[in-house]
Amino acid sequence: MAASSSTTADVWPSVFRLVAADGFCAFDDIVAALECSGKSRTAAMRAVERSGAEARGVDADRFGALLDECVASSLGDDAADAAKREASVVRHALGVLKTFERRLLARGEFMTAAECRHLEVTLQAARCEHTAADAALETALQTGGDMLREAT
Repeated sequence: MAASSSTTADVWPSVFRLVAADGFCAFDDIVAALECSGKSRTAAMRAVERSGAEARGVDADRFGALLDECVASSLGDDAADAAKREASVVRHALGVLKTFERRLLARGEFMTAAECRHLEVTLQAARCEHTAADAALETALQTGGDMLREAT
């Protein structure tokens, strides 16, 4: 999974599939995900309630919308910057995955916790690849700029 805009759109559905039961993420799990994304427990609970969550939790669409809201609020004025948004989605997803992994282990759901850990490692590797590509592009642009200055 490369960290590109097409795959960051797939992050929340991928995370949702790991913790969903009967098409819903349990209320306590989505609250925990929002907490690890920077909301207080009270604010997280209110956000889930405002989303129209059912008693058994939230569906995939609400799950993604709630976590996207966390990403947007953490970005503030930079919400329109695609690169910063992408990096923030990945950072939030890594935190959510770590939280879910701990919760799954505590519930004895070892196979699902292992899948969660695998997705976390995959996402972390994609983030490293993306960072390396950004650094290479920055170096190339700087070299090109230096060559242009020397030519004039």
